Amino acid sequence: MQITSPTPLTPTFTLVSSASVLRSWQVGEILQATVIDVAPGGIVTLRIGAAALTGSAPFPLQRGQSLPLQVVEMGAQPVLKLVDASATGTHTEQVAVALRENLPRQAPLPPLFARLAPLAQPQVQPAADMTRPLLDQITQLLNRLAQSEGIATGAGLRRALNDSGVLLEAKLATPGAQPLQFSSDIKAGLLQLRGALLATPPPASTPPESTVGGVSAAPPPLRGAPLQAQPAATAQTAPDMPLTTLAQLIPHIDAALARIQLSQIASLPVPEDKRPAWMFELPVRHGELVNVFHIRIEAPDPEKHHGNAPHAVRARWSIELAFDLERLGPVHARVSVQQAHVSVSLWAERTEAVTLFNRQLDTLRAKLQHDGLEVDSLVCLPGAPPAKSGTGNASRRLLSLKA
Repeated sequence: MQITSPTPLTPTFTLVSSASVLRSWQVGEILQATVIDVAPGGIVTLRIGAAALTGSAPFPLQRGQSLPLQVVEMGAQPVLKLVDASATGTHTEQVAVALRENLPRQAPLPPLFARLAPLAQPQVQPAADMTRPLLDQITQLLNRLAQSEGIATGAGLRRALNDSGVLLEAKLATPGAQPLQFSSDIKAGLLQLRGALLATPPPASTPPESTVGGVSAAPPPLRGAPLQAQPAATAQTAPDMPLTTLAQLIPHIDAALARIQLSQIASLPVPEDKRPAWMFELPVRHGELVNVFHIRIEAPDPEKHHGNAPHAVRARWSIELAFDLERLGPVHARVSVQQAHVSVSLWAERTEAVTLFNRQLDTLRAKLQHDGLEVDSLVCLPGAPPAKSGTGNASRRLLSLKA
């Protein structure tokens, strides 16, 4: 189920578990919902009538808040529209509250997948409270991650970005959306796993909950901030490693959901920058490791490039990429595409990586030209890329938030 709103920060509610009350709803019916719980990462529980519905909302809510909702579509994914968008505050207020709530809770994705990976291995003995259905759900979540060979094509990369979790609510808001469209979405998988973990009774002796303190080395994904090259975390498979339990796993899932929501917030339009932009942190499996590719895609400013403007000006796109692979170290890339013209700049912090890339530049140039592109620039430099103009916007917005 989802809730849509005319505000840019689309309030969307994704149902985790079914409720029989849904069958009695009618299109056009006005429902009164009350927020009964708010958890990290935009997880909320609404009470509608006698039913408690739990899911994800990428906009801030408070316990006890009342929301008037209208049923606009039924089916496998019922759609509820917020009748009074002002109930959640202005767009700026929503973003400010969402940042305040998610920044302290977020953590990078690699540590979570490092905890999950051993639980999907049959030779590893899980903790007593990890039931077979839970282990199967963890395996299904890991299977949703893109494989390194799968993103080598344009179609494969497009599917992986679409399923990264950042676009979940946008997909839910699409008229006629089907459940199959969300079966490979990472955020949907995390929400389902979290719901299953919370629904599992804890053992008689419950260990203390794990925290995510100390793992958030990578700065959070914010609009205008530099991209981060994050190294993969090592799967915890040592025999003397404490086994992950329900209580230890849930905080890491909450931290990952908060991190995905920050990428969603970073993809929203802001008054000082009219260019459409999308921020992704794409987890990719390579053997036993999960590498995260930090990606930002920017389209032209629609207010500057429209109408009678030359097509070449209107078609300029830019893509930034940051990753940290075991054999290469931190790598950054900036790609600019304007009609059939492309410019590529690479930066690598390790000398051997710079040497390797420079040896392959002629091959890359030939492949780009074979695909019909004219290469204006193609370089690889040592170190990190220079800061782009306007990268301080994110920090200024955070400093302006009121406690």
